[in-house]
Amino acid sequence: MKKVSIFFLGCALFAGCSKSYISVEKLKTYKSTYASSFAKSPDPRLLNPPKGEKLYVGWSLPIDFKPHHYRLKIDLVYKNLTTETLLYPVRRRAGSQVIEMLGKEFKDKKGFLAYKVEVVSIDGEIVSEYTHRMWTKLILPCGT
Repeated sequence: MKKVSIFFLGCALFAGCSKSYISVEKLKTYKSTYASSFAKSPDPRLLNPPKGEKLYVGWSLPIDFKPHHYRLKIDLVYKNLTTETLLYPVRRRAGSQVIEMLGKEFKDKKGFLAYKVEVVSIDGEIVSEYTHRMWTKLILPCGT
């Protein structure tokens, strides 16, 4: 039994090293999402927490990739039908980036509608991609 567990653990570890991947999770912010609410520590933000959403983006590149040759490109479509492209340097083979939309910005943009995340080489080659199920490039009428 112990040998079987070790075998599957080894397979999972080695399989994870051979492919690149991106994961994205969108969460609404609530009073309970603040660390201070779990720690029961005083936090003035808990009296009137800002409404909003957060995107948690994680990536993992294969071992043979050099992190400084890549960047994270995030295309966002907001519920008010505006768009934005964010670029972040990839400094490590595996990492994460959090995109927050809180308070007034959340009220104006109304939240995340769809997104596409890519790990792109400095030559423009897409190494890995994750698209939200509602992702599409917006086609806006002329003059807007």
